[in-house]
Amino acid sequence: MRKLLIGFVVVVLGAGCGGGGGGGGSGPSGPVTGTISGQAFTPAAVSAVTAGPATCSQPTTFTAKALAVRFASYAGASSTDVCTNLTSDPLCKLKASATTVTVAMADIEGTAGPTLGPGTFNVTANPASAANVTFQTSGPLAGTATIAFAASVATGTSCPASAQAAVAQGTLIIDAITSTDVTGSIDLTFGTYDAATDKFTPGQGTLSGAFDAPLCSEAIAFDLCSLAANAGTCGGTPSCD
Repeated sequence: MRKLLIGFVVVVLGAGCGGGGGGGGSGPSGPVTGTISGQAFTPAAVSAVTAGPATCSQPTTFTAKALAVRFASYAGASSTDVCTNLTSDPLCKLKASATTVTVAMADIEGTAGPTLGPGTFNVTANPASAANVTFQTSGPLAGTATIAFAASVATGTSCPASAQAAVAQGTLIIDAITSTDVTGSIDLTFGTYDAATDKFTPGQGTLSGAFDAPLCSEAIAFDLCSLAANAGTCGGTPSCD
């Protein structure tokens, strides 16, 4: 998987421009559905986790909060299976013969401390670019910088060798975050990203709709500093359930 947080952290520390995301907006209605890797996909479960605020020392000192929402083709009791796969290193934990889409939004301290709240966020296939970081000038996130990114993973029985991954562009809307759930909507197009040409090529599917994602317990929320220290990639060998 691509480097996500490291570039985000570096460019945010020098960011001072860009428009604000404001509050939540009007997004797609109806349940989340679409096509991933050529197969119809309607999530059987959706869960969310939060991380932070955390002050991390790698790749440089920064304070941040983050939110991840995962849409999965499998479900357990109260979405336990999905939450289990969003533990300390969410990019390393996969499930065999499954399809998942993970959408993440990170908020880093600027002139104000990091927080999580409603807003409309551009989902980018290249979160390492300063051009894709938004410095929030109004609304609940004013004085911070945000970025959102998403990826899909489809696995077969020979997981993780069979994993097919794609990145996405589009929109994430967060309507509300409470102590129990996150509500909002997504409108995503999946494809490949070529860093050499800074070009996103669609063709790996789409996913859109409104969601209400129960929050996993804080005991299993992912470790933001670990994710950043590993450059937003799997810090070891991916494992599969």
